[in-house]
Amino acid sequence: MTRFISTKTRLFLLFSLSVFTALVLSGCGPFSSDDDDANSADTAAAGDSDGNAGVILDEPYPAPDFTLTTHEGEEFRLSDQTGQAIGIFFGYTGCPDICPLTLGFMAHAAEKLGEDAEDVTFLLVTVDPERDDPERLKSYISRVDAPIIALTGEREVLDQVWDDYDIFVERQEREDGSYLVDHSGQIWLIAPDGELTMFTPMGADGDDLHAAIRWLLDREG
Repeated sequence: MTRFISTKTRLFLLFSLSVFTALVLSGCGPFSSDDDDANSADTAAAGDSDGNAGVILDEPYPAPDFTLTTHEGEEFRLSDQTGQAIGIFFGYTGCPDICPLTLGFMAHAAEKLGEDAEDVTFLLVTVDPERDDPERLKSYISRVDAPIIALTGEREVLDQVWDDYDIFVERQEREDGSYLVDHSGQIWLIAPDGELTMFTPMGADGDDLHAAIRWLLDREG
């Protein structure tokens, strides 16, 4: 399979893999959703001949709406994105492993989509609002060549968003006074009609994400 990865993204992925190898046991563990949505979902070969690319919900439903602040300091309302396929990942800038890898997977998927990437919105919603202000988020996502919008907000607002999307978040204090955040690692996918339709679980890569998004777009066509 031909991979279309820019030099910037390739370097980012290589760095992320080295960090993952060294730090995977130090926090930000790979939690995946085991709530009702995941348990009641069907596995889908989402338009990819290589096999499973995502998990389709038995009963898709309107994606829970939210209003947060982008890495540019602007208001972002999810319901304003109708007509776009949306991939939502929950992570944070201090994550040593799965978060940078996932951003690289988003970049890979976007490149494989080509012009159709214009019909997709990739979101990174922070699980660490105490540190992830817009400026820090902007610097973080600038490291990868992908059209990602990073979002933050007040803790009480994000608490509701995490709950709505079944995201596990737990702060892990370290002996040196710093902390890491354990969190769920799936990417939720919303169809252009606004329905929360499927997710790619932990272990899925950029090819899987591309196949799942392609399936969503072809389904609408």
